[in-house]
Amino acid sequence: MNADGSDERNVTPEDNRGFGGLSWSPDGTRLVIECPPEATSDGNGQICVLNIDGTGLWRLLPSNLLGFSPAWSPDGRWIAFISQSPEGLREAINIVSPNGSQMRTVVNDADFPSPPVWSPDGTKFAYTPGNGGTKIVLADVYGSDSCDFDTGDRSPSNPSWSPDGNSLLFLTSSLGKAFSGLSVINADGTGLRDIVLDDDIAWAIWSSDGQAMAVVRSSPEPSLATPGIVAQRITLEVLRLDGTASRTLSEETVASEVDALIDGPSSWQPVATAPGR
Repeated sequence: MNADGSDERNVTPEDNRGFGGLSWSPDGTRLVIECPPEATSDGNGQICVLNIDGTGLWRLLPSNLLGFSPAWSPDGRWIAFISQSPEGLREAINIVSPNGSQMRTVVNDADFPSPPVWSPDGTKFAYTPGNGGTKIVLADVYGSDSCDFDTGDRSPSNPSWSPDGNSLLFLTSSLGKAFSGLSVINADGTGLRDIVLDDDIAWAIWSSDGQAMAVVRSSPEPSLATPGIVAQRITLEVLRLDGTASRTLSEETVASEVDALIDGPSSWQPVATAPGR
């Protein structure tokens, strides 16, 4: 749809389900998505590329490989995704060219990783292993210069690159909490610092200029709780890098934790400023 909500249209086949996990091509002309393995099947596990008018749907993966969480590189050369054998015995992170002609495994035995997040220059991606550990991993697209760094007693998730590629923002969780704090670390593993501690943060993402963050909080609302149901207050805020100057953009209360599940982060849009303003 257009940014004002007009001209909404479906670009996937009407008789199939299981599409999701979309990522835009850098030039805005195509999408990569999770899709059904075959044209006549439901579910997902295949990676497809299609034009934004719905034409040219192309399945990229062989039948002996399942793919999830695709992410298009900023330079447009690669699509990174989490791969799995049909038996579910092995998880890895692969990259594939948008036409499917080239594919290789970058990370073997990834241990249920988070979706790969590309660096702004498209040379590497970040992810967190899904074993509840304390590491953030940076993987070179050629697999020759991968590294990881420890975040101390924090359990990191959902890393996000700063626009200049010099830092990573990530969520930190603590025992017994679904959502928690927010920290930042330099891309070389130095300069670890906490921005917000233990504050029910569900998602966070850098602003386009790297000077602030959009933050989604999900916190219990005791005044509206009923037996067996925990009401949640969802807020979208803007924070500066030092955790100050919080500004609430939207706020709502939902009836239960199920309704309060956050599918993904907000997205920033640069806005041109008129001369003299």
